[in-house]
Amino acid sequence: MDLIDAVTSGSVTFQLSVSVDMAPAVQIPVYSVLPSENVVAASVPFDTDTCFQNQVSLQFSPATAVPAEGNVLKVSAQAGSLCGLSAVNQSVRIMEPGSWSQEDV
Repeated sequence: MDLIDAVTSGSVTFQLSVSVDMAPAVQIPVYSVLPSENVVAASVPFDTDTCFQNQVSLQFSPATAVPAEGNVLKVSAQAGSLCGLSAVNQSVRIMEPGSWSQEDV
């Protein structure tokens, strides 16, 4: 029995070290060259936790506010972090197709 006849099934195990550059998802291509010299290929998605090299946090004070009430947003980040903010009034979301309004959103 030669090697080609002996290897007709099996499995492969490997370790994948997840790095920050891979978040939020990795696509892992796999392929096999069959004894007939045909190639079978597929890819497998691999979701990763959203992780960032620099930790950033934000906090509103007070946590909720009514119109015209003052509010403070505190952003904390590690040195060297690049932070950006964007604010959209919730009333803009009401204008989106399929949106609806509720009192406690």
